Amino acid sequence: MENNKKTLIPPNDFSDDELEVWCRILDSLEDGWITDLQRDSLVAFCRHVVQADYVAGLIREAKDNRKIDDIIEFSKLLNKLTAMLDRENRAVSSLATKLRISNQSLRSSKESPEARASSFKPWEDDDE
Repeated sequence: MENNKKTLIPPNDFSDDELEVWCRILDSLEDGWITDLQRDSLVAFCRHVVQADYVAGLIREAKDNRKIDDIIEFSKLLNKLTAMLDRENRAVSSLATKLRISNQSLRSSKESPEARASSFKPWEDDDE
């Protein structure tokens, strides 16, 4: 299989943060794990991760700068920001699953066929 870094080139308009996520993902995967057909999904994943970090920062900033007399406005702002963060996190989760880079996908892919075959199956009787 080809090396991910040689075959998958990030978009020219990536921010430094998006590029850092791109490199971190490709560095953590086996070569060839992400194919050229999945490139657009990886691009979207990186953008959503950075956007989620940005919104989380806005939430932290809003909490740090909160004024007690503006509790109603603060609650409205916090509600909007947390809804935005939830949307970003859902997109990240969905794309991670589709790209097979979620923890569950990576764990099961590294398990050898022998380990999967010999793993305990609760429907089988121990006496057999």
